[in-house]
Amino acid sequence: MPRNEQGYEKTLTLKVSAEEHRTIKLLATGAGVTIKEFLFRLIDEKFPDWRHREKH
Repeated sequence: MPRNEQGYEKTLTLKVSAEEHRTIKLLATGAGVTIKEFLFRLIDEKFPDWRHREKH
């Protein structure tokens, strides 16, 4: 399994409807990014330091 700075990578699975997936994919495509990058950008906007917070 690939490693990143924090250790081993994990897989995140979200159950969404076909319509939700289609809409998210269209939004990401419109922004010129992958779904993963699109969602990470949204998280970055809401929680700018989420990747660097102290681990509990």
